[in-house]
Amino acid sequence: MQFLYQIIWTNILALIFFTSSHYKFNIKSHMGTNSVYPVFTDKQPELSSPDNCKLKKLLLVARHGTRYPEDDDIEKFEELEKVFQGVSKHSKKWKNQFPSSKNSLLYTRGQKEHYLLGRRSFKKYHKFWKKILPYDPYIINFRSSKTPRTGMSGNSYSIGLFDGQGILGKGDSQPIYIYTHALSKDYELAIHLSCTLWKKTVDKNNEILEEQISQFTSTNLTVISDRISKEYNVKDLKPIHADYIYKACAFDIIFFNQYNNWCKLLQKEDILTLEYFEDMKHYYRFGYGTDLNKRLACKLISKLVKSVDKYLNGKSIVKADLFFTHSETISFLYTTLGLYKDSKPLTANATLDEVSDRKLKTSDICPFAANVYFEIYACTSNENLKEKITMVQVVVNEVPIVIPGCDEKYCEWSKFKELMGDNLGCDYEEICDIKKD
Repeated sequence: MQFLYQIIWTNILALIFFTSSHYKFNIKSHMGTNSVYPVFTDKQPELSSPDNCKLKKLLLVARHGTRYPEDDDIEKFEELEKVFQGVSKHSKKWKNQFPSSKNSLLYTRGQKEHYLLGRRSFKKYHKFWKKILPYDPYIINFRSSKTPRTGMSGNSYSIGLFDGQGILGKGDSQPIYIYTHALSKDYELAIHLSCTLWKKTVDKNNEILEEQISQFTSTNLTVISDRISKEYNVKDLKPIHADYIYKACAFDIIFFNQYNNWCKLLQKEDILTLEYFEDMKHYYRFGYGTDLNKRLACKLISKLVKSVDKYLNGKSIVKADLFFTHSETISFLYTTLGLYKDSKPLTANATLDEVSDRKLKTSDICPFAANVYFEIYACTSNENLKEKITMVQVVVNEVPIVIPGCDEKYCEWSKFKELMGDNLGCDYEEICDIKKD
C-alpha cells in the first residue's frame, strides 16, 4: 500500500511539473512561510478608485519582514550539522551558520521589505496621506506585537512612508510611536501566544495533525531521505531531516544567495513535496483544519471594524491603523475572512487536483512581509448623489480580492460586517478558555 501510494504521489508531482514547464522553476518562491516577499521595489502607480468614491480610512495588518531563523529551526540546523559531519561529497559548508543570539531578529532584507512597502503605500495612497500629514500619533496609529522583529518592521515601514517628511537627520526622518501589549495579553496581534485553548489543543496534542504528519513522513519524506542517504552516503539521515534540509535551503537562499549547498540536496519534486508538507501542517495549526482557528482572529476583526465605525460616527480621528504582526495572525485572519478555503481538507493522501490546485499555498499568501490592507471608501450612489455608501476593498499582498459573500471587490461596509457575524464583539477570553482576572 505504501509503495502504491508513493507511485501515485510521484505521478502527481510529475504532472504538476509537466503542466508548469512553460515557466522557470523559482526555488525561492516555494519555501512556504520562509519565502521572500516577491515585490522588492518602490515603484507603484497611484490608487485608481471608482469615480464616485474617496478613500477615507486605511487599515493594514502586515507580517514582519524576513528574519533570522527561530530557535527551533536553529536546533534543527545544528542536528543536520551533526548528521552531515564527515560527509565530504558536494560541499564543505555542512554547518549551522546561525547563532542562537540572532534568534528571530529582523534581517536587513526584512527592514528593506517594509521600507519599500511603506514607500509604495505613500505613492499608491498619495492623496490620502498628503491630507493627514504631518505625522500625528493620534491620527496615524502604529501598533506591533511586543517582539523586536515586528516593532522594527513597523519602524521600517514608517521610514518608507514618511521618507523626507520629518525634521531629523540628513534624510529628514520622522520618529513614530508604536503601541504594544504584553504578548500573553495581546489577543489581536499575538494570537498564537495568548490563546490558552489553542496552545493546549491545536499546537500540542493535535491527533489529526500528528496522524497526517506520520503518514506523510512514512511515505514521501522517507523516499526523499533515502535518496539523499544513498547519493551522499549519509548514514543517520531520518525522514524528518528532509524537512530540516528544506528549511536550511530557504535560509541559505535568503542570507547567502546560496543554491549549491543544502538546496542542492533537493530535487524539484522534493521542493514541491516539502512545500505541500508545510502547507498541510499549516492547514491544521492555523487554518481551516481546526474549527477553533476560524474564530481566533475575531478580536482583531472586531478591533478593525470598531475603529472604522468610530471614525465614521465622528467619535474618532484615527484615519490609519497600521499593525505589524506574525504569520500565524495573518493566517488566522485569512481563515476568519473565509479566504483561501479549499473544498477538501489538505491530507497526506491528497489527489492530483487537491495538490496542484490548492488555494492554501503559504509561499504565495503568507511569505515574509505578507500584508492585508482594508481600504475604506465613502461613495455616492449613481442613482442618488446625496446617498452616501461606505465601501471596503480588501487587498492581500497588494492585489485586490473578493471577500467570500461579497459580489465584487468593492463590498458594502454593512455587508462586510454582516459576513463577519458573531466574530464581531466576540468574547475572546471565553473562546480561548482564558481565566479572567
